[in-house]
Amino acid sequence: AGTFFLHPVFIFEAKVRLMEAIRNTRPHYGWMLFFKRLATTTLIMIFAVTSTLFYIDGGQLASASQDTYLEVLQGEVALKRADRIIWETVLGPTEVTAGDLIRLGEGAEAAIHFFDDTDLRLTDHALLLLTRIDPSPVFPRQGVLEVSLHQGRAWAQVLNANDGVSGLTLVTRDAIFSALRRSFDITTRLYEPTALRVFSNEVTVKPLNALTQETLESVTLRSNQKIQIKAQNSKTKRVLLSSKNFTDEDRQSDWARGNLERDREHLATLRDREFANLEHAVGVLPGTMLYPLKLAKERLELAFSFGNENLNQTQIELANKRLNEAIVLLQKGDRINAQQALLAYKDLTQAISDKSSLTSILVSNK
Repeated sequence: AGTFFLHPVFIFEAKVRLMEAIRNTRPHYGWMLFFKRLATTTLIMIFAVTSTLFYIDGGQLASASQDTYLEVLQGEVALKRADRIIWETVLGPTEVTAGDLIRLGEGAEAAIHFFDDTDLRLTDHALLLLTRIDPSPVFPRQGVLEVSLHQGRAWAQVLNANDGVSGLTLVTRDAIFSALRRSFDITTRLYEPTALRVFSNEVTVKPLNALTQETLESVTLRSNQKIQIKAQNSKTKRVLLSSKNFTDEDRQSDWARGNLERDREHLATLRDREFANLEHAVGVLPGTMLYPLKLAKERLELAFSFGNENLNQTQIELANKRLNEAIVLLQKGDRINAQQALLAYKDLTQAISDKSSLTSILVSNK
């Protein structure tokens, strides 16, 4: 055995294996591996905390589209762009802009969905020019809309609030119709009176002078009223032929019943969308595991709100959060937590009110 281990061949192979082992050995940087793992873990923790803080506070959903588009409900609808000569057939939802002309064929129906949620539905060989589609300078999500109906029938559902600028203006050869938060329909044909029926709230009607096209004294029509306006061939004013209340026949027609149903569906869709947006913006709700973390974050915001103005603004934002939470909870049927959110909202608004009252007293005593 001893002779075997001292054999020259064995000694040579042992040297070769030892040299290869030395060549293949690399330094082991254990401290670098440790700091690499520490850095990775830290980044993951930062990402997790940031994501959690964003989630508990919620966020705003981006609107799917800010466009105004034309939808074909049935039949053949043609569109002529302002910068083109040829009419094109509309096959699916198509974006439209100011200056576009829309023409409906026999038995066709179409709807224009404006970016501010106003709906305008057309039928009866309608020919309509989109004159103006602008956002309101006061509230950009509201629209300043104007269309010219040369012929046919149009149903409008306008949902804008009154900010002094927004609304829908519909012009015919006989009159100018202005509406906010209204549902109404208009029919106009060549050599026939323009007919208006108001199905909700009020519509302002300004008859036009036959020769000068100047507006005359306006008339306000309320819900369940209708009117007819006709141009005169003399220099006299255009006259209102009739103004009276609805009959059952007006509401029971296929056109009216179908559009009233579409109005309800449209409102229901908008309510569902707004609730989804509100629920997303609210974030974590009372009664959930992460809600204490949300409250802790808000306490930090209050602590770092230096100055009365910043503190008041933070309290107002928190009060709005509590109110939105209560709305979402009530919609979900959680009355207990909704009540707690409303109490918190009341406390915050009371604190803001008391501080404002104290400030007013101090200012008046100076």
